[in-house]
Amino acid sequence: MNIKTYDEISVVDLHDASKIYDVLNDLEDCFYFDRYDNAQNSDELRMAYAEKLAKNAHVITAFYEEKPIGCWGVYMNNQVEGYMYATYCAVRPDLGISGGIALLKMFSYGVEIAKQNNMMDYILKVETRKDNVKAQRMCENLGIHYKGEEASENSIYMEGKFSELAKAVEVFSSKYAKRTKKLDNHLL
Repeated sequence: MNIKTYDEISVVDLHDASKIYDVLNDLEDCFYFDRYDNAQNSDELRMAYAEKLAKNAHVITAFYEEKPIGCWGVYMNNQVEGYMYATYCAVRPDLGISGGIALLKMFSYGVEIAKQNNMMDYILKVETRKDNVKAQRMCENLGIHYKGEEASENSIYMEGKFSELAKAVEVFSSKYAKRTKKLDNHLL
């Protein structure tokens, strides 16, 4: 994929189960779907998961040329406890620097949703696989840290204030904008 500018990536919040199902299937190489892939009725289970996401989460999805290149599922509906939960986040592995730009655009979109709903002081709790060092490092860079809580046998929870994520996204977006400008000037 040859994404040249930040503006070529569009981001939307999906709430239609069939569209979410299609995105999850298009990006299935980016996810760990152990519980679905080994089941005889995996399509039904994936659709049930898509329906749950459509009903309860924000499925913030990045597109390039109308094809999904990344998505971030966030439950922002637990206002009583002051937590929001990121159930997954993935971008296509072949994107290179454009994958980072897609992540930043999705996170920026999530920050806007949180601002609109007065949730910036909430804690973002992220579940990640124990062996997914890349995701853990990304979380650490965004102010989301491991606090010693196990989510399951194979995964951990990491958490941090959503406002810290917003600050990190702003800093990284500024760095990407400068880097992209240099690249654009170099190509001209």
